[in-house]
Amino acid sequence: MKSIAFVTGYSLELPAISNRLLPIINEALDHKYHVIIYSPSQARIPNFDHLIEYRSLPRSINNSRSFYVRALNELYSSFILMKEVYNHNHDILFVGIPSIFLLFFSRAFPSLQILDVRDIAWEYIDDSNPIKYIIKRCFRFIGLKKLRNFDKIICTNPSEINYFRKRSRLHDSNIILLSNGIRNEQYTSISSLIQNKFSDVLNISYIGNISTAQSLDNFVLAAKCLPHVNFHIVGAGRDFSRITALIASLELSNCYTYGRIPWPEVLDIYTKTDILFAQLSHTFNTAVPSKLYEYLATGKFIIYSGSGEAKRLLTQFQNNLVITKPDQDTLVSAIQSVIDSGNYLTISNFNKNLIRKSFIRELNVKNAFPQILSS
Repeated sequence: MKSIAFVTGYSLELPAISNRLLPIINEALDHKYHVIIYSPSQARIPNFDHLIEYRSLPRSINNSRSFYVRALNELYSSFILMKEVYNHNHDILFVGIPSIFLLFFSRAFPSLQILDVRDIAWEYIDDSNPIKYIIKRCFRFIGLKKLRNFDKIICTNPSEINYFRKRSRLHDSNIILLSNGIRNEQYTSISSLIQNKFSDVLNISYIGNISTAQSLDNFVLAAKCLPHVNFHIVGAGRDFSRITALIASLELSNCYTYGRIPWPEVLDIYTKTDILFAQLSHTFNTAVPSKLYEYLATGKFIIYSGSGEAKRLLTQFQNNLVITKPDQDTLVSAIQSVIDSGNYLTISNFNKNLIRKSFIRELNVKNAFPQILSS
């Protein structure tokens, strides 16, 4: 039996990681591959223990807000993981980033070696101080240099495709688009939710990772300005404690945090939500928050704060408003305009159908799999 190995620098318990990998793993299992996952933690994909071999480090997620602490921790984990990977023979090797150091510790491999890019992480480093300015350019240089170790590069959106076509030596046909999206099981449950029409209070929700990339201060401060609206923050991440402390310091009674909760509870939040909110810093202009596809599958109104590739994606859809200034006043004004217009009362079947046709992960993986594995 041929083997296919996946290397992830982040824990499988993170939804963005497991949602990306699971459809590819399922397709590999359907093609009778022996699947091995190399991971920096002991987390597992539920219901797959008997089908997957895990080779993990006995470590937990490091959620430090310090860039340098996270970098040193990831540097060590990546070195150990990649050393272990190259001690074994595999027919196909998938190396996933945004874990930059997995790429840095990559080397030439006798079989098919594929780089799965979820984020061009070195481009997201804040270079506003001299040390990080140097680090960003060093990381970019090393990262681009290491691309020569790979036979193929998989990207999640057109901006990433264009980035690597300009900078790698690979033929265009070996730089492959495999869009993020939503798994079929999730789409089925989320697209069939019954709209909540019985609440006297309007609810706006942020659902996703809570990190410096999202910088949810404006969302919390908007809650202070709109006491007649309930604000919900669902998810976890390295900025969760600070955001929770900010809510407490403002003594807000209309802003709720939940942490990372089971999927049935996430569906409950979606059901009672009237407006969905997402945000990415302008530094992340080649990225698309994977939760956007989930949001769009509900058909509900979305306010997105950001620019770049995510803004471009939303031009294909209805029932959304994009703001480019990530400040409190702009967000408050946007929320108020959506409330005054009554646009939040509309459920877009167009959005649901477009997600079903173009952004179901399993279907996209099935279509791309022959190209990914071709010689």
